[in-house]
This record gives sequence, structure tokens and C-alpha cells, in this order.
Amino acid sequence: MRIPNIEGRLSPSYNRNKPNYLLSNIGSIRYSRDIFKNKLYADFYYRFVDYNYYSMIDTFLQHYIGTNLSYNISRNLLFSISGEMAITEIDNNYNIYARIVQRLNSKQKNR
Repeated sequence: MRIPNIEGRLSPSYNRNKPNYLLSNIGSIRYSRDIFKNKLYADFYYRFVDYNYYSMIDTFLQHYIGTNLSYNISRNLLFSISGEMAITEIDNNYNIYARIVQRLNSKQKNR
């Protein structure tokens, strides 16, 4: 869904799963936008994960907060860096990811 006057996209998501061993509820919201058209892109998200295993008394609840920044260096080369914090009742975990994507041309150019 596009956001008027602010620009960018807001994407809500929800999943409920109920197999025979657990009940899970997972919800998220993500905001994304181009900062510099076709060059620099960013998104931010929040996600909650609630697992209730039938064999356990306690439920397992996590909250995630994250962001991603992608930069198109050229038409065929992309660099991105992502960060995420996972929050639980017991502790917090932090993850940082970086990646470089080189797109290969699958078609030969006409000569």
C-alpha cells in the first residue's frame, strides 16, 4: 500500500499456523522507499513472533526490529547492509549482514 504525501510503501503481514504441536502467530509491518531514485533504497520493519508449543507451559515471544539499506553501484552491481535486533524475555540478539550482488548478463548483446 502506498503512503500519500510521505512516499514509500507500507506492507502489513500476518500469519497464523496451527499444526498438531504448536500455535504460532506472526505479524509484521514494513516501510520501504527509494531515497535516491534507482540508486539508494531503504526499508524498516517490526515483526513479532509468538510460538505456543502444546508440550510446553511457556510461550515463546520475540520482537524483531530491523533495517536494510541498498545502494545500486551500477546497473549490474548492488551493495546492501542490514541490521536486526531480536528481543526476547531472556536476552537480546543483534545481527548485521552485508552483501554484494553482481548481476550477470544472460543474453549476448547483438553485434
